[in-house]
Amino acid sequence: ERDLRKLTTLFPIVVDERAKPYGWRWSDHARVDLPGVDVGEALSLALIEQYLKPALPATMIEVLASRFRMAADKLSALSGSNRSTRWIQKVKVVAPALNLLPPVIPDGVLASVQEALLGDEQIDVSYRNADEQQPKQLRLHPLGLVLRGQSTYLVATAFDYTDPRLLAVHRIRSVERLGVPAKRPRGFSLDEYVQSGALEFGDGSPIALVAMVAPTLARHLAETPLASDMTTQIVGERVRVSATVKHTWQLHWWILSQADDIEILQPTALRKEIGARLAAAASTYTAPKSSRRSTKSASNRRIQ
Repeated sequence: ERDLRKLTTLFPIVVDERAKPYGWRWSDHARVDLPGVDVGEALSLALIEQYLKPALPATMIEVLASRFRMAADKLSALSGSNRSTRWIQKVKVVAPALNLLPPVIPDGVLASVQEALLGDEQIDVSYRNADEQQPKQLRLHPLGLVLRGQSTYLVATAFDYTDPRLLAVHRIRSVERLGVPAKRPRGFSLDEYVQSGALEFGDGSPIALVAMVAPTLARHLAETPLASDMTTQIVGERVRVSATVKHTWQLHWWILSQADDIEILQPTALRKEIGARLAAAASTYTAPKSSRRSTKSASNRRIQ
């Protein structure tokens, strides 16, 4: 019995203590062909379940479910005697942006997309753009899935076009797997696609950014530079920053989030656009209520 109790920390074994002698059996949904886990493996599985589960195919999660439970039981059983098991309580991953709730994905959509991606097969989807009320039908060739914050995006080509596009999985209303091989653009690499800045939205073309920033922001950028070629120069009470960056909406959002700690000098077009957005935002707080509504409507049209 002592041996059996020790084995419950390694294997999915449960005990029935309602009557003596106690009965022992495999737990529900246990895979008896799985070996036990040591502390290192248990920690790895716990971290995978906590942080990488959204990136795993549904079929793989089903296979790993008993393994995840085994890892949790192992860490719980040894928490009092092995300090390594408490590592999971001492490490967390926190998003740098506002922690929004994840969007709701219709039942079965993500699993179907994952299976089609694994099988390299085409899918027909009903997809609704953010600025449209009615969904449209698309035939897609899945190329990859990318997790960006709380949202999951499908990278795919549509119909016979070869240019990859991004589709938010939570905007897919339904999926039909066709069992027909998907067409993959020659030379396509998901790594290169992400590195191009596609997930930052925009064309990703390089621009020479020049800005005057407050000392507090300059100290932050000294630790986490905008680019490898970034240079700084103290000019009076501010710091002149120069760097080659990708022209994306992510860059716009970051600049706007710095408020009066940054002034864009170059490129001129970016300076004008940021100035117009800030002026429109300021007018929202100062204009009469009737003017606010018209300003807000114009801003929403730009975002869409």
